[in-house]
Order: sequence, then structure tokens, then C-alpha cells
Amino acid sequence: MEATFQERLTVEAGRARRAERFLALLMVAVPEGQGSSDEDLAALAKAIREEIRVYDVAERVGSDVIAILLPEADSENAASVGRRVEKRLGRSLTMGVSTLPLPVSTPSGLVETATAALGIAKSAGGGIRVWETNLSKGPRGAVTGMHSPVDHVPYLADPSRLATPTLQKTVPATLLAEHNAVVVGTEGGVITIALPRPSSAAVDAISRATGLAVYPVYSSSADIEAARGRVAAGI
Repeated sequence: MEATFQERLTVEAGRARRAERFLALLMVAVPEGQGSSDEDLAALAKAIREEIRVYDVAERVGSDVIAILLPEADSENAASVGRRVEKRLGRSLTMGVSTLPLPVSTPSGLVETATAALGIAKSAGGGIRVWETNLSKGPRGAVTGMHSPVDHVPYLADPSRLATPTLQKTVPATLLAEHNAVVVGTEGGVITIALPRPSSAAVDAISRATGLAVYPVYSSSADIEAARGRVAAGI
């Protein structure tokens, strides 16, 4: 693997273990024969870029695999990315998935098992295969107990203390209204969003719309609505 990818893998694996969150690795086989022209490969790369988040990492590994590192994603999240790439391309791909810290606990183990899952997918003639310790556990090989990347997010009392009109301009107003959300902070390429409940759909939609990483916190619906009202009134 390229040094930059390996370094990011090591960093994200350490972060996942410390925070007790999942890290997924999605391996995509570069098509051979039909569908392997320069135009087809460019279309594949474009589809991947458009379906991953700003803080995900996609890199070609060797000549025949694209590795996609997905922080705070479980096997179902990773498989969903793969299916969206297929839909955008309009054709099937061959992919393998594994996650850390379950079923493996090391960066090298994550690469080895994702590669093994990819090999199984190739032997089966394509599709997505997820590496796991017990094929009877969960849909598509997901490990029982996997959780949303925004479960157990911190609680923020009185978000109106932090919400300002300037902060709200970082996110389309329609998205904030749709999810009853309010922006309460920004630092570098990360924005902090208060939500009435943990919602991976809201986090994903806001990240895609802004091109920024999203750090979610949650507040009561009433407090968020009050904060939105104060911001709108310029209070």
C-alpha cells in the first residue's frame, strides 16, 4: 500500500479503538476486460469520489484494487457505499468489506480480511462480500451489535448559547429545517451540528451538501427550535 494510505489507516484504526467506533475498509476490484477502458476507469473513480464523504479515503492499491477507508462506518454502511457506486455506474462490481475493531482488531488484519472477502466475491462471480467470524450473524455478514456512526453522541443543553446567524450560513437552510438542526460550531473543516436525535441520514446529507466533516451533538427538540427561532430573529 502507498505510505499515505497506510499512515491514514494506522491513524484511523487507533482512533476507532480509542473511541470504540467502527472503521470499515471497502475493497473494489478494478474491472478487467469489458469495462476496463480508460473512460470506464475514470467513471469508476468519479463515482467513488461522489459517493464517499469528504473525510473518507479512496486510493488505488496495486493495479487491480481500489481501497476505500470509511471512518465511523460499519459493514452495512460500507456495503451501502458500494451499492450506491454500482447504481451510479449502472453496473455490478466485485467488492469486499471488513471492519475494525470487530471482527478484527489491527490495521493489518483489516486489510487482510477485506482482501480475503474480495477474493470470495471474485470466486462467486461478483457482488459484495463481508468478512466476519460467523456467517449466521447479521445481514450480509454484519456483526451483531454494530451501531450507527452517530450513536451515543454528546448532549448539548441550550444550543442557542452557541448558534449564530453566521454559523447557519454554512449549511443550506432547507437541510437545517428538514432535520430540525442548528449549527453550533465550526473549526477548520469540521462543523458541529445539534440534532434532536442521533441521525446518520442527517449527518450524511449535511456533509455532502457542505463538503465538510460533521460532528453531531444532540439537544431537545424544543431547545433546538428555540435556538432556530432566536437566530432567525437575530437575537
